[in-house]
Amino acid sequence: MKPILIFLRLAAFVVLVFLSFRPVLNRALPKGIKKMALLLDLSNSMQVKDPQARIESAKSILEPVLKKYPDARLFGFGKTMAEIPGDKLWEADPIQKQSNMAGAIHQLAEKKEFRMCILASDGRQIGPGDPVVEAAALGVPFVTVGLGNPKLFKDLAIRSVQSPPFAFKNIPTSVSARVSAAGFQGKKISVRLKEGSAVLGLQNIGINSPEMEATVNFSWVPGSLGTKSLSIEMDVFSGEVSVKNNSKRFRLDVGRDRFRVLYICGLPGWEYGFLRHQFKSDPAVELVTFVILRNAGNILNVSDSELSLIPFPTQDELIRQMGTFDLVVFEEFMFPQYGLMPAIFQAVRKKVVEGGGLLLISGPETFRNNSPFGIPGIVEMIPIDFKSGDVRYFPGKFKWRPRIISHPTLRLDSNPEMNERIWSGLPPLEGLTLVPGVMEGAQKISVATVEGKEYPVLAAWNLGQGRVAA
Repeated sequence: MKPILIFLRLAAFVVLVFLSFRPVLNRALPKGIKKMALLLDLSNSMQVKDPQARIESAKSILEPVLKKYPDARLFGFGKTMAEIPGDKLWEADPIQKQSNMAGAIHQLAEKKEFRMCILASDGRQIGPGDPVVEAAALGVPFVTVGLGNPKLFKDLAIRSVQSPPFAFKNIPTSVSARVSAAGFQGKKISVRLKEGSAVLGLQNIGINSPEMEATVNFSWVPGSLGTKSLSIEMDVFSGEVSVKNNSKRFRLDVGRDRFRVLYICGLPGWEYGFLRHQFKSDPAVELVTFVILRNAGNILNVSDSELSLIPFPTQDELIRQMGTFDLVVFEEFMFPQYGLMPAIFQAVRKKVVEGGGLLLISGPETFRNNSPFGIPGIVEMIPIDFKSGDVRYFPGKFKWRPRIISHPTLRLDSNPEMNERIWSGLPPLEGLTLVPGVMEGAQKISVATVEGKEYPVLAAWNLGQGRVAA
């Protein structure tokens, strides 16, 4: 033990001596990294004189920076962003109708070429996104140069909206908005929660200072089911820099008290674990699931009663309970093996036609020749065409891509551009059941190209008032 203690003390002494010299780590920038990026606001409001034109002030600030750092790059932005040659600085005209700072900063981040950014602007964000978030994501020093006389700046804006991911019918739901006001001291403004032209809530705010921010809260009781298109809107006053930020739209899914899901899985895999987790983690979902851990081909000297975690329901019980479920999920479920007859699908069809949903997660077993899903009364429900050609399993990797990126099942982000970037950034998937196509009238929601041919991955269509996907 004594030699070990001596060694530890000696090591600690060496570390202290090393730190006393205050070592500094210098990282060389990768070759090709520029010194800085300069962002110049070219929106209409930069023409305002107070007393000097704001665009002239901005150019006077950026010109010496360009002379001192000749490798700096200049970009002008409004609704869109474009690079401006340094010697054309004084020719740039502020004629764009928006000031999308967040979009411009995001484009800079994608270039990954800059170690610093200077932004010269007089306005607020007009467009999707948050410039503060985008500037933080840029990961380099970010300097903003504010232009214009703040006493002349007038604007009302809805900065953000906070709402739950879902709501329940006939249950009060809270929605709040962060609003800001500049240049309207002494005024009273109205903030409204609306669905279309119907006003669901109204709050009045007194503006007590030249610049202020406040949170407005609404309580609303949804009276019907479905996805609601809502908005928060403010009064519009003359002289505002922009009226486009006086409202924000958002969506809210309204369901009943609990959304019941029946999930029967005949061949559990990674997708079962993922979907089960998604359903179980949603407090609005009541999940009833049955997992079959072996099929009829697995011969074991053990009775079914000793293998079942939950007794599998009889056909009569399933038919009786089917009307209570909002969504039925069958994953590689070969129902005849478990004493169930096609009559079970009559109950499923009745529920879907009345407004329910059916999801088939299927593979080579479900869509094989002589499949029980291919008999009349069942095959007409399925949007996948697996009867007109060969069905085979492709074990290799394939690139999945959305065909209808705006479809609700593919909405990972409310911003369409961000949603598309998320999906396009997914890695290749592995293993796909190749079917001839989809039925006439069905939507190809997503597809994959294998061996030069396009195959459907997810398809859906309407059945009565409900939907079926496979």
